[in-house]
Amino acid sequence: DTLSLHDALPIFDLLVEAIDGLPARCREIFILRKLRGVSQKDIAARLGLSEQTVQVQAARGLRRVAESLRRRLSRP
Repeated sequence: DTLSLHDALPIFDLLVEAIDGLPARCREIFILRKLRGVSQKDIAARLGLSEQTVQVQAARGLRRVAESLRRRLSRP
């Protein structure tokens, strides 16, 4: 099944809200890594962080966004 644009917009809004709800640094890393495809190494250099910190923050952001979407989409 494919979603029409009309059906997808509410889901997109939930995604934006979930990302907006992340702490600032986590949100910045999540957007750079998961949405823009910037490498961990480049993000680490750009933000003055270790690659491990970037990895942890990206994973934490992904987990929080997924949890938020699951909660919001499972409501009747």
